[in-house]
Amino acid sequence: MSSKRVTRMALWRAILTFVAVVALFSCAPKAPPAPQAPAKPAPGSKLVTPADEVFAALGCAQKPLPYLIVEKNVLTPNPAKAGAEVLHSLVYAFCPKAGGQADTGTLTRSLTFKGKRVFSDVTKGVSVTPGRVAVDAFLAVPPGAEPGTYAYEVEYVSDSEARKRKAARVLSFEDTIELVLEK
Repeated sequence: MSSKRVTRMALWRAILTFVAVVALFSCAPKAPPAPQAPAKPAPGSKLVTPADEVFAALGCAQKPLPYLIVEKNVLTPNPAKAGAEVLHSLVYAFCPKAGGQADTGTLTRSLTFKGKRVFSDVTKGVSVTPGRVAVDAFLAVPPGAEPGTYAYEVEYVSDSEARKRKAARVLSFEDTIELVLEK
């Protein structure tokens, strides 16, 4: 064999070896991607189910209207640590009176520890939208907060004419969740 032919064969062997190695590594199982923290939800409200579907699913035609029910009310993480940010997730279903209008009222949030109110805020002009709605809000736990069990209370009271007349049904809800702070 001539030396050109040997060199050419060696070159082809090198190329084939390179292609085989690349193919082998491209077929090798890959390590799974590192788990990522779930995306932080944006604060605010989002319509989950339209009003007509909620009206039918909850049998609102047979209920006194307006009808409001809290379906989910949780704090995450719970237990939490002082200085942490806690997500308050609330899901409600609302069937309004005929006409399907949103209701406006006052939302009060408060945090009680050992019978003493340590936080409270009042927001007027809060709109309750017909349908099933998810609401996310964040609470900052003060860095110096004492460990223990807190009561987190949420209350909504309608501004509607129902309160003024007292003859009609008043739209309101109140719910309390336990929040545990660890050292």
